[in-house]
Amino acid sequence: MPFPDLLQWLGEARRSGTLTVSLDSEERYLRVREGQLIALGSDDPRSRDLARLVLARGLIDEVRLKRVIEGKERSRRSLRAILVDDGHVPAAALHAALRAHAKDVVLQSFLWYDGRFLFSDAGTDPLLDEAAPPDAELPIEPPISTREVLMDGMRRLDEWKRIAEVIPSDYTMVHAVGRAPDLPILELLADCAEPLAVGELFLRVTRPRFEVIQELFEAWHRGLLAIDSPPQQIAKDRKASPIDMLVHTARTLLEEKQFDEATALLRSALDLDPYHAEAKQLLHRARADQLEDMYHQFPPYRVPIFSAGPDRLQAMALSPRERFLLSRMDGRWDIGALCVMTPLGELETLRALKKFHHAGLVVLR
Repeated sequence: MPFPDLLQWLGEARRSGTLTVSLDSEERYLRVREGQLIALGSDDPRSRDLARLVLARGLIDEVRLKRVIEGKERSRRSLRAILVDDGHVPAAALHAALRAHAKDVVLQSFLWYDGRFLFSDAGTDPLLDEAAPPDAELPIEPPISTREVLMDGMRRLDEWKRIAEVIPSDYTMVHAVGRAPDLPILELLADCAEPLAVGELFLRVTRPRFEVIQELFEAWHRGLLAIDSPPQQIAKDRKASPIDMLVHTARTLLEEKQFDEATALLRSALDLDPYHAEAKQLLHRARADQLEDMYHQFPPYRVPIFSAGPDRLQAMALSPRERFLLSRMDGRWDIGALCVMTPLGELETLRALKKFHHAGLVVLR
């Protein structure tokens, strides 16, 4: 079932619950109420890191954010409450940033063609009904209609194809030949004495890649931006692009079986360029190799059993999803069955099991 069809079904049927989508080695979940998106979560901490979001959107500077985080640790209030209630970020600006970020994360799913999904109706899944920590997911206020996201996603697919014909890679060189008040990217380029590679430009701005490349395309369309082919020496050196440097490092980490580190780099590369073919291929390989390695350590026929006392469990900082999985390790389910029957996903289940086993919370029979 294609991802756009999922959104259309949720909206037209006015469903309420949680849609979990596993894309390669990443898992995202969308909470919906009567067909509208109300919260966003992900196993990638960057997708739900509110501190990273407000800093990237220019809503707060690093020094002030550091003080806010220190205050959060002392007061145990949520970061969102401190930012708004203490006057660090206007509520309207924070809501707008959260909505824009949520749409951007969801719209990235339109660029993936492999994966799996699970929809759990509200009130039917103990994992999803359990109260989550305040910063475990990003709430969306006001909610976003699935129809709005669907229309934007289809438009983005069309725009990516048109933009790629003009700006085919991060090696493409750009320089401003004019200015416009509604295209701030031209101001940055105008301050550069020489043409700048698109890949380097993305490193200098904190906004989402799609927003920046849209501005570049619009500037080119108005005749305010000149686009050149990459210099010959850069074209020959495939490591000149920041994305290719990430991919090269990830490939080395995969050879060393540092799967999580390699996956993090590949996700960063695909955040910058969702169409990077080698990054996608390596992400598939990272997942497959990590699963093979995990199953070698934890064969599917072994049965995990919770063996620690309640005091030890309370001392562990476990997420609601990890506690849900741990509650199923009662001696009735082997590892293969757990990977199938829990909504956490195969790789996340094995990662959690490895954490439990190393911490002495479970034994394998």
